[in-house]
Amino acid sequence: MGCSDGAPRIAGGLTTDDWSATKGHLLEGAATDADWQKAVNDFFIERIKKRYLNPINVLQVIGDGDGEGFAIVTIQCALIEFLAALRKGLIYEQQKPKKEDHQYNTSKQLFINFLYDSPPFKENFTEKQAEDFYSSIRCGLLHEAQSKNGWRIRTLTACSTQEHGADVGPIDQGSKILYRDAF
Repeated sequence: MGCSDGAPRIAGGLTTDDWSATKGHLLEGAATDADWQKAVNDFFIERIKKRYLNPINVLQVIGDGDGEGFAIVTIQCALIEFLAALRKGLIYEQQKPKKEDHQYNTSKQLFINFLYDSPPFKENFTEKQAEDFYSSIRCGLLHEAQSKNGWRIRTLTACSTQEHGADVGPIDQGSKILYRDAF
């Protein structure tokens, strides 16, 4: 990797300067539906692919089933927090108290609410289960590099589908198993 000159890249090869120009065009009032769709694809979808989904895919492909699940789920948790904040129009600001209404400085309730209130996650979580997931998976992985309180991260294998049935979801709340690839 060479040194980067100019504006920071934020979505693939696109920079903050590219976003400023696109944003200006979108806010002028003359933007078409096609302009908005292009902006979503170029900035939002590309950002998620490059920063989250592609790294997860690399870990899945090169992994040997011996630990990469922790890295995969850590990335998934970062993506969940990003999507939760985006959905609410919030940005993280470490400073306490927060300076603006569009800022947050603790992720716990934001993360929990997203899991039990947003499709497709709400099919798998009550508020209590989302709080357990936040503490045991998200915080355990980010702060201690381990899952906690009996939670396990697994791949969905032929054995697990035989054991739990063909319609295995991403989470087995009773057994506290997170199937990382289905999640």
